[in-house]
Amino acid sequence: MALIAKDAVDVNAKVNDGWTALHIASKHGHVGVTNTLLGHDGVEVNMTRTTGWTALHYASRHGHVDIVSALLKGTAVRVSAKLNNGWTPLHCASRHGLVEVAKVLLEHHDVDVNSSQKKGWTALHYASKFGHVDIVSALLAKVGVEINRKNNCNKTALDLASGMNFQKVVEVLVASGAERG
Repeated sequence: MALIAKDAVDVNAKVNDGWTALHIASKHGHVGVTNTLLGHDGVEVNMTRTTGWTALHYASRHGHVDIVSALLKGTAVRVSAKLNNGWTPLHCASRHGLVEVAKVLLEHHDVDVNSSQKKGWTALHYASKFGHVDIVSALLAKVGVEINRKNNCNKTALDLASGMNFQKVVEVLVASGAERG
């Protein structure tokens, strides 16, 4: 880390399909390394791999809430950046039930809670389909969430939760005005 701190290396150097030091540190939960990299004047927080993954995607997918928070402190981070398949960091957290990460992402002023991936799925679709009731509740608390938005198969969040028999999710959705597709 001493080399990084002294500007002796290119902190944005890419290897093997676009991996940077920030990608690796964010994926594996290395908070100290991440903070050192973020303290470097030249670090590019939105660098993508060939698949579109950013450091924020990795930290969000792997549940590293401290790193997500650190990345979001900078003004340059694109909180709703999309992977090649259209997933945002919020999709990653919502699909995998990472409640604290989802809550931190939802606090960011630029988060697009209704962003959809290539098949029309939003974070609410994923959280509902996989029974993550706490994330569903957090998403529904966000102003502007489209509770009855349909994916490309004409399924709403309520359809997906019902189909998987996630009764608590169904109850939360119905109480918030959700309808079937």
